[in-house]
Amino acid sequence: MSGTARPNRIVAAARRPPRRRPRGVDGLVALAGVCLGAVVAQWWVTKPSLGGGAATVALAAGQLAGLLGAYLAMLGLLLAARVPVLESTLGLDRLLRLHAKLGPWTLCTMVIHALTVTLAYAALAETGALAQFWSIVTTYEWVPLAAVGLSLMLVAGVASWWRIRRRLRYESWWALHLSMYGGIALAVPHQIANGAIFVGYPVVQWLWLGLYALVLGALVAFRFGLPIVRTVRYRPRVADVVTEAPGVVSVIIEGAFHRLPLAGGQFAHWRFLARGLWWQAHPYSISGVLDGGRLRVTVRAVGDHSRALNRLRPGTRVLMEGPYGAFTASARQPGRPVALIAAGVGITPIRALLEDLPPDAAPAVLYRAHDHDDLIFQDELGPAVSGRGGTLHCLVGDRGEQPITASRLASLVPDIAGRTVYVCGPPGFAAVVLGAAKDLGIPRHRIHVEAFRLHPADASPVRREEVSACDGR
Repeated sequence: MSGTARPNRIVAAARRPPRRRPRGVDGLVALAGVCLGAVVAQWWVTKPSLGGGAATVALAAGQLAGLLGAYLAMLGLLLAARVPVLESTLGLDRLLRLHAKLGPWTLCTMVIHALTVTLAYAALAETGALAQFWSIVTTYEWVPLAAVGLSLMLVAGVASWWRIRRRLRYESWWALHLSMYGGIALAVPHQIANGAIFVGYPVVQWLWLGLYALVLGALVAFRFGLPIVRTVRYRPRVADVVTEAPGVVSVIIEGAFHRLPLAGGQFAHWRFLARGLWWQAHPYSISGVLDGGRLRVTVRAVGDHSRALNRLRPGTRVLMEGPYGAFTASARQPGRPVALIAAGVGITPIRALLEDLPPDAAPAVLYRAHDHDDLIFQDELGPAVSGRGGTLHCLVGDRGEQPITASRLASLVPDIAGRTVYVCGPPGFAAVVLGAAKDLGIPRHRIHVEAFRLHPADASPVRREEVSACDGR
C-alpha cells in the first residue's frame, strides 16, 4: 500500500561501519598488463613467418586480433562482475563505464579476426572469400558455434549503440545485452581447439582456460552467489511505500541490516518479488537508514518499473544486490569541509552521505529542483546540515534563468575552492558543475561525481533556479 506519512527519523548509528577502502588496485592493473604482455609474447613465438607474403602477415594479424579480442572480453566481464575489491575502490559506475568503453574494441578486434583470417586463408588457397568462409565454418571444429557467438555479440553491440539504445525499453536492451555473455561463451571452444597459440601447447591451453574459469567464477560468485547469500542473511521485505513528492516515492525495506556493511551514498540493485517486477533488478540509491535498521530507497517514477513501485504491498520479498558505490564519506580528505551539489532525485545518496560526515565537515549543500513540490527531504536536510555546522541552499526554478556557473558557486559557497566536492545528478548537470569547478581551480581528485541517467523507459542511477530559504541555512 502507499501513503503520505513520513517515515521514522534517520539514524546514523543503525548500521555497521563500512569497511576501509581496500588498496592494491594498482597491483591488479599491473597484473592485467603483465597477462596482456604474456599473450602477445606467446603469439609472437607461435605466429606464422611474416616473410611469406601478404597472406601470412594477414593471418598473423588475424590471430593476434582474435587473442586480443578474447582477452578484452574477459576484462570486460571482470569489470562487470562486481568484484568487491574493485567496486569499493573505483565505484560500480566507473567500472561499468570502463566496461562500456571496452565493448566496441572487443567487437572490432573479433570482427577483424574473422575477416583477416578468412581473407588470408582464401589467398593461400587461391579461392574466393565467401567460399573460404564456408569451408572454415563447415570443416573446422567449433567454428560454427563461434560464428553464432560473434553474431550474438554484434546484436548486443548494435543494441548498446546510443542511437539504438535510447529507442529501446530498458528491459529490452537488458535482454539483448545478455546475449553478449552467450556469444563469448560460444566463441571460447574454437579458440582453444584451433588457435595456433594453443595447439601443441597444453600449458598455454590450461592457463587460458584458468583465466576463463577465474572470470566465470567471479561472475557466478559476485553477480549471483553473494546477492543470494546477503538476501538470505538479511531477509529484506517491503515495510511501506511513502509518497515524498509528485512522482517520487520511497520504499521502506526492513531486514537484518544492522549486519550490512553500508556507507552513506551507496546504492543497490533491487529485485522486488511482485507480479511484473520479479524478473528484473534496477539500481536505486539508498536515501537513508531509519529507526530499526530499515533502509529507505527513494525513486522518481519515470518508467514502468519505477511507477510500479507505488503499488508494492508490505511483506513483498526483495532480492538485494549490493550495496555498491564509492560515492561515500571515505572519499573526503580528512579535515577538509565539503560541498554537496545535487539535482532532483540526485539528493537521495547525498541525504544518506550526510549522516556519515563528521561534525567538522561543515557541509555546504546546493540542491536544485524544478519547483518547490520537487524538493524532497526538506524536513531532514535542514537539521542534518545545521547539526554539522553547514548551510543549505535550495535552488528552485528554471535552470536557464540562473545557471550554475563558477561565479554563482563562489557567491553561494565563498570557500568552495578549498572544499571536497560531491556532485550527484543527471550527466548534463554533472558536466556543468564539473566545468564550473574547473574554472574555480578545484583539482579533479577533490571532485567526486555520481551521475545517473534517466533511461527513456526507467530511471537508472549503476543514479531552474531561484534561491529559496531552507531549514538549516
